[in-house]
Amino acid sequence: MPPLKTLHWPTTLESKGFSVDEKGGKINVNAVCLSPDGQFIVACTDINIVCIWKTVH
Repeated sequence: MPPLKTLHWPTTLESKGFSVDEKGGKINVNAVCLSPDGQFIVACTDINIVCIWKTVH
């Protein structure tokens, strides 16, 4: 079965003192969680970036 939806990463991922380019642009997601009400998806990366998506119905 193909994916139902693609979650797009922010176009700019940067932090003071760190550049994503240092990792060759490759970021790994270590953990994903869905909120109890199913409205939010949270992903944590290996470089301590947290991305939060809100579902739209």
